[in-house]
Amino acid sequence: MEEQVWIRGRLVRDPQLRYTKYERPVCHLHILLDGSEDAAEEARACEVVVLGAIACVCSEELATGRAIELIGRRLYPEETQPEGGAHDEIIALEISFLEQQVDEHLRPEVISIDKAK
Repeated sequence: MEEQVWIRGRLVRDPQLRYTKYERPVCHLHILLDGSEDAAEEARACEVVVLGAIACVCSEELATGRAIELIGRRLYPEETQPEGGAHDEIIALEISFLEQQVDEHLRPEVISIDKAK
């Protein structure tokens, strides 16, 4: 059973775009998740993998510090993560690019990944 997750956070480094041997674009995003209201809670990071044409858009439009929100599926369920796995790995299904400035009423720009491609 796939475990879908919803995450919101900011990029801690610029996206890394690469291509498979079949020339399919793959973009890696490193995201620091927005914490809860408890300031004592430790910050959590995750790596997000974006596949297909949207990977190129992410590479062009996103940069360090940009806020994003996404729905994805966990690559490894928490109980089966490889040993030493320091953070979550997510395959993006839907991404929203949020405005760069911090605002309570962020207007998302929703981009859906076409599963057929």
